[in-house]
Amino acid sequence: VKVAFRVDKIVPEFIRTATKNEVESVFEASKSTADSNVLFSCALNVMRLSYAEALNFFNVMMKDHGNNGMVDVVHKLLPRMASAADSNQLITAITGNDYSKIFSIKQSLGKIYRVYIGIPNGFYSLNLADVNDRTCFAKLVQLSNTFAAQRLKQRKGDTSQNGDFSGFRNVVYNGAPFILTSQWLDAIPSHGKVEFDFVCLQENSYRSGQLSHQRFVRILSSFGMIGEHEQSRSIANIESIEDEGRAAAKANGHRRWEMSEANAVKVSNYLEFLYQTYAQGTRKTMSEMSFSSEEASLIEGERQRILDSQQRMRAEKARLPQMMGSRHSANSTPAIEAAANFITSTEIYGSHIKKMISLAQIDGSNTSNSKSSWIIATRTLDAIESVLSPRYITCAQLNVLTMSFPSGEVQLNEQTTFRVELIVRLFSIITDVINFDFVIKDLTNEEHAMLIFRLGLLNIWNPAKAEGSICLNLRRREERQVVRILLAMKLTERGDTWMQPRFRTEVFAEDKPDWKLPDSWFSESTLPKSGLLHVKYFSGKGVQLNGCAPNPTNRFAFLALVLARPFNEDMGIVFNKKITTDYAESILKDAGCQLSFLTKF
Repeated sequence: VKVAFRVDKIVPEFIRTATKNEVESVFEASKSTADSNVLFSCALNVMRLSYAEALNFFNVMMKDHGNNGMVDVVHKLLPRMASAADSNQLITAITGNDYSKIFSIKQSLGKIYRVYIGIPNGFYSLNLADVNDRTCFAKLVQLSNTFAAQRLKQRKGDTSQNGDFSGFRNVVYNGAPFILTSQWLDAIPSHGKVEFDFVCLQENSYRSGQLSHQRFVRILSSFGMIGEHEQSRSIANIESIEDEGRAAAKANGHRRWEMSEANAVKVSNYLEFLYQTYAQGTRKTMSEMSFSSEEASLIEGERQRILDSQQRMRAEKARLPQMMGSRHSANSTPAIEAAANFITSTEIYGSHIKKMISLAQIDGSNTSNSKSSWIIATRTLDAIESVLSPRYITCAQLNVLTMSFPSGEVQLNEQTTFRVELIVRLFSIITDVINFDFVIKDLTNEEHAMLIFRLGLLNIWNPAKAEGSICLNLRRREERQVVRILLAMKLTERGDTWMQPRFRTEVFAEDKPDWKLPDSWFSESTLPKSGLLHVKYFSGKGVQLNGCAPNPTNRFAFLALVLARPFNEDMGIVFNKKITTDYAESILKDAGCQLSFLTKF
């Protein structure tokens, strides 16, 4: 009797992580079948794997594939991993941090590799006729739907571009702007080219995987991005930024950095350019740069040197109990243990990149647009992504990383620079999006516009820190929602908080002379459907200047409408209710306002 299994569609929510006994039963069954690969494929289709069980699968499957089958086996296992952390552990274990092996896996998997390791944000250009690209697209759709369901369940607002809770932005299908409808996604065409920016609409809070400032700065130092003598100053800088951010995140109306009027106009102008031109022509993507023989040799040499060092330290650790007596066990040498365990991908990647930077500086080839600077920036981005993917970072840390990134200001295309690409990719592992203004403050106006375009205004702006100038296009849904929030704050906060507001009916028209905010704007039916609003929001600088003062309670309620969330310690002190769209809507009604935050446009 020949039994054939066919799995057309598995609903991921109903697949649980396999236990050790279940995995062992699969291995036992494979001993009595002529083709164990078929059995393994069927089993993998209906289970998720932790790192330990995936490694067991890898070792068993490699017996049938031989030494050259690593990439093929990994290709089968990564889609079945229980989490991004498990995926990262598996890759580290089977490659031994061999850069060339990791590169081979990335090349084989293509764009979906970043999704598997937990860094799905970024620009995608996918061919729907290609199996790997279709798999990647399906995985992103699944992620988008998961985060949408979470926000709906938590009664949080829609921060998407088109009012559909989707993580897909700026979609172009076969060369034309396109909106991904549920009907289209239910029957995805078998051919065609789809391009888009993707952003995870998930909230992160402090996690156990968050890097300490000391560890984070050591990583930057190992990459040659900051000098060893600068580590203490960098840690102090991060701590200072975080202290300032935590204070301002209480919605007290005082911010040291605010967007100026001139810069707000420049950001708006470049953002308008991006939205008008993104579908014209083909957006350039960051191509994977193959290793030259010299670079491959350099990497392997560094890897071997570090592994030799690790082996010597382990031998030293094993000898210590004998040299110092039985009371000095291996567990009594935490310094050597920590030193041995830190010999990871950080040092292997870091030493390679540090050497490349040093060589470029010596031969004078490190100008921002030189080939060597592009290679260094590309390798650094790739390494940072690999090292940080299983971890979480703060906005203060990302600020220091961004400003230290080699050739970070180099523009790859109209939509991105190297450091914008870095920020977009790492956005999903930030734990305090409420402090994202510290990431923006040192960027150019064009880079600020790029981040709004690629990540979305409602995902990087928040009402707890509304002070400063901003330009908002009422034709675009996200900016229209921010207008509603600022109108609600004007109604419920003390003083004349809208300073020198200006309005024009068309983006490139002249400002309406002597314009004043009309009462008609406080009703959904008469709020203009288009036009450009420029306003500076002011709430007294934390000391009630000009009789102005913020309303922290309401501002926290309005956080339901954006991606940012407050710090846990502020809940119950500043705000003691659940942050939901229902409560935000009730504030509008209590103020006699006929606006609504729940409209699709």
